[in-house]
Amino acid sequence: MIQLTMWIIFALLSALFGALTSITAKFALKEINSNLLTIIRSWIMSILLTAFGFILYLGGGLELKLRTISLPNIIALILTALFGATSWLFYFLALKQGKVSVVYALDKLSIVFVIILAFIFFSEKITIKTIVGSLFLFLGVLLIK
Repeated sequence: MIQLTMWIIFALLSALFGALTSITAKFALKEINSNLLTIIRSWIMSILLTAFGFILYLGGGLELKLRTISLPNIIALILTALFGATSWLFYFLALKQGKVSVVYALDKLSIVFVIILAFIFFSEKITIKTIVGSLFLFLGVLLIK
């Protein structure tokens, strides 16, 4: 039986809000160019996350120690922003043209890529269960398509 620890709850909430993002974006894409949607969405998210960070900082839940961030971590932060923005641009372009259920399913193939990249960069184990699960994910996407 799965023990519901906080990280599992957070991951499930992330999946729920990711799904809600796709549904609401599909509505918006009826009248808005996908690149414009990405820009506006990013602007709004920046404002909200900055406000949230400010609230956390005032409440003592966030320490701003920007000078202690190492160069490799700065590079990683830049790359994660670059990859995330690129992902969004392609995702919303696909969502504008395709069915939301199919685009969302194809996007979740990122799980397979993460498993492979985690093996390469972090030496995370790939077990038979992982391979079978990845194959089921892949086959599931093919069935949805």
